Amino acid sequence: MNHAPSSERVFRLLTWITLVVTVVLTTGLGGAVTSAEVGMAYPTWPNLNGWSLFNFFYADIAEQFGLGASLEHTHRQAGTLLGLLSIFLFVTAWRPRLRENYPNLRLLTGINLLLVIVQGLLGAFRVLENVQVVAIFHAIG
Repeated sequence: MNHAPSSERVFRLLTWITLVVTVVLTTGLGGAVTSAEVGMAYPTWPNLNGWSLFNFFYADIAEQFGLGASLEHTHRQAGTLLGLLSIFLFVTAWRPRLRENYPNLRLLTGINLLLVIVQGLLGAFRVLENVQVVAIFHAIG
């Protein structure tokens, strides 16, 4: 039986979801985008050749820009989801009970959020400037 307070249960759930999204984003989608060489399927950022980042009509995107564009679109959406989850983790870590029981939690979630922001900015810079060395650092991250 789980007797953890609700803020701890929410935080644990968010942590696991964030971990799964991170693994899928980096090893699955990021690797597929790199392997398929479709990282520059859209030379625009944050929108995608006039399409909204929050467009979920993948068939329409694939028809207009090719299947690789749908893969890159999904990669960007997963990155956005990871950013939102990292923000939620950081905000949740400020709950009084979590602050008392886990004093380093705010620091750790803050570092996580900062790293996710840097990774997102690297991805944006990669697209906007099309610099190969930035692509390498983005892939390493």
